[in-house]
Amino acid sequence: MDNRPKSDPRTSSPASPVLLKPEVTHRVTLLAELQAALTAHGVQSVLARNRRLVLSSSGRGPNQSGPTDPQLHIFRDDDQTDLATTDGTSYRFADGRTHPADDAHGAAMTVITVVSTAGQDSSRASAAR
Repeated sequence: MDNRPKSDPRTSSPASPVLLKPEVTHRVTLLAELQAALTAHGVQSVLARNRRLVLSSSGRGPNQSGPTDPQLHIFRDDDQTDLATTDGTSYRFADGRTHPADDAHGAAMTVITVVSTAGQDSSRASAAR
């Protein structure tokens, strides 16, 4: 009998590809621009670099360890956290929204709109109680 925990397909994702240093630098720069635009509007966020480490006892095969997709964790007023990534051409948010990466201010405004809408919804829910 297999007692190993099963992964939940809704929360598990395929391993992110290892990126070359120039690509990681480009993506981190774009996310830092989004972070600065959010900070200008009082929204806090943290930029996280990710790294995949593959352990191999044989030492054979392709090197699969290295930097992967950086992420911007955005802290909303409604105690929720949003997540932004970029492929270099567009920002992608956890809820599926996208915005062109050459418009960090516009992307920040979409996040702020979601934050203020979520705050209004929670205020209405509190008032209804």
